[in-house]
Amino acid sequence: MEGGLTVFVALRVALSITMLGYASYKDVKTREISDLVWIVFGVAGLSLDIIEVYMGILGLFPLLTTVGFLTVFAFLTGYLGFFGGADLLAFIVIGLLNPVTPYTGFEPLIFSPVFFSLTVISNSVLIGASGVIVVLIYNLTPSRKDGLFHGYVALKGWRRILLLLTGIKKDVETIRGPPYEYPLEKIGEVGAISIILRPNLADDAGASETFRKLRSMGRTRVWVSYTLPFLLVLGVGYLSSIIFGDFALWFFSLFIY
Repeated sequence: MEGGLTVFVALRVALSITMLGYASYKDVKTREISDLVWIVFGVAGLSLDIIEVYMGILGLFPLLTTVGFLTVFAFLTGYLGFFGGADLLAFIVIGLLNPVTPYTGFEPLIFSPVFFSLTVISNSVLIGASGVIVVLIYNLTPSRKDGLFHGYVALKGWRRILLLLTGIKKDVETIRGPPYEYPLEKIGEVGAISIILRPNLADDAGASETFRKLRSMGRTRVWVSYTLPFLLVLGVGYLSSIIFGDFALWFFSLFIY
């Protein structure tokens, strides 16, 4: 039974890494993932679940709890607009492939996950959120910070701080446009340019037109929002959950013990 368990765990981890590796590559390159990816790996995960439940290796309750939680979580966060469709499907398939914490032969380095799939999501969110530090450092490097707010008289206080954390001022000729980058600048009716802090990620045509108009106006640098390839972050979050464990629980444990 133990040998079988080891084989199943190795297969589950290998399938998860393969799925997230391929999805990460496609997310970085095109920001589009075929639904066939989730179908293939979802069926593989469900097949393993059925076999393990039948063999008595996996309990039905933890399987239903994990998949049920992730399904509800995906629908709720999708409805609120927190994640894209591919991200939500990835959450569910990760649950099918990893209904319990995969035992790989060694303990995580900092804190063992209690609910593995939730750990993957929380680690991924924390890793993704740490990107604002990178953006801030990039914006404040001596070669970049000059003229960051030139011409934006109405942009004051917390709006400047939020812009430094979430946007990048790029040379207009290096902008790729949607679905990779969206304008954080809006052109008014009389040609006045203002900053927006939340781009419309659903309007690719409008974003492309705004970039075109900004170029035609002679702008050399433009504030943009770079869309995060979250499936890449999710892949890193998955590996970190196995190697390091639960970042959030480790952080909270520092104040408890």
